[in-house]
Amino acid sequence: AGRGQDGGVRLVRRHGHPPSSLPNRMLSVIIPVLDEARSIGDVVAFVRRSPLVGEVLVIDDGSIDGSADIAAAAGARVLTSSLLGKGASMEDGVRAAQH
Repeated sequence: AGRGQDGGVRLVRRHGHPPSSLPNRMLSVIIPVLDEARSIGDVVAFVRRSPLVGEVLVIDDGSIDGSADIAAAAGARVLTSSLLGKGASMEDGVRAAQH
């Protein structure tokens, strides 16, 4: 993936397979959060629009601003991190991912 001119993520061709030839709903997107209430709903909604995304996992790292509730309302599966820190949150997400 790379960045498009508008700053959004765009899929690029790798190993001879254009993005359109990939199976639908094959990716798990893991988003670690800590007090991201102002943006997490929009981020989850944006990611869920992709036909390649099968699930959105938001790993909450102890937010106190309602981030987890907002992410869940936007359609993410929300987990609480087992340890503090982005690395631990990402590891928890990888373990929980279904795709």
